Amino acid sequence: YYLMKKGDERVFAVWVNHGENFSISPQKLLSVKFPEIDTTKITYVKLERKNQPTIEIEKVPESNEDASFKYYVKMWNLVKPYSAPVGVSSDKFSEFIENISSFSPDEIVGDDVYNTKYGLDKPTIEFVVKDEKNAIHLFVGNAKDSSTYYCRLANSNIVFVMENYKLEFLNNIKPFDLAEKFSYIVNIEYVKKVEVTMKDKKHTIIINKKLVKKAQNKDEQDEYAYTYLVDNKKIEEDTFKKFYQVLIGLLNESENDKKPEGKPEMTTTFYLENGTVDKVEYVPYNDDFYIVVRNGTYDFVISKEQVQKMFKDLEDLYAGKFKPEE
Repeated sequence: YYLMKKGDERVFAVWVNHGENFSISPQKLLSVKFPEIDTTKITYVKLERKNQPTIEIEKVPESNEDASFKYYVKMWNLVKPYSAPVGVSSDKFSEFIENISSFSPDEIVGDDVYNTKYGLDKPTIEFVVKDEKNAIHLFVGNAKDSSTYYCRLANSNIVFVMENYKLEFLNNIKPFDLAEKFSYIVNIEYVKKVEVTMKDKKHTIIINKKLVKKAQNKDEQDEYAYTYLVDNKKIEEDTFKKFYQVLIGLLNESENDKKPEGKPEMTTTFYLENGTVDKVEYVPYNDDFYIVVRNGTYDFVISKEQVQKMFKDLEDLYAGKFKPEE
């Protein structure tokens, strides 16, 4: 390149990079940097998409006073889209959230964020993820071409594009993918009694808890002795705990799409030591499935085979014939 200084008649030849730096386009001077998120310390996630249900997840506080952390054995609550919060599958959630490490702009478009061709005034996706320190708030607009989408961050007017493969996980995830599948799971240490009714049969499980050693400092825990009764018959601890895994191991198999009608064929009522009473009813959905009605909500269905097997295992436990699966 030739270069001339104003007021000086001399002409200089300079290296090509100097000429290219002076002729750079304005958008090349813009930059986008995604905040660093610690995926092991996620506190909040929200995903809104056109024509799909909103997904919202909140971290459960780990305080000793918070029953949902201690009692219900969960780290996050899926607070939307279901009618009541449900636990989040740790494995599926980790798999989902690890995808944010691929976020990076592939091309800077400019700062005309209100240009309607970008579709960022009415985004197709809004995604928020927070850890204990930082947050990413991403908007995804129209497709630029078959492989990229226009995007921007909430605290910036810079428009950039990202490759579709970096965003696919946001489009493909379903709420049920992230939901914990247990119909009802609670820590055995906080259960006082369980009533299980199947049609005209009823069994009562009692868990007696006796303090044997009080903690002397914050590094110790209280020690308890337990006895387990089914219809007043004492059950050996190891055998009972294996059955308890069956009792709380019932797994929802799909989302429910209709209001329950008729009476439940089976009901499990859990009485917890903090005074909470949780009722789970299994109402016929069709010949093969029950609607799971938990404290009045009915978002999921479960196979009748699972439920009926659990009740048979309970009767076998009482009769001394329970044989847990290896």
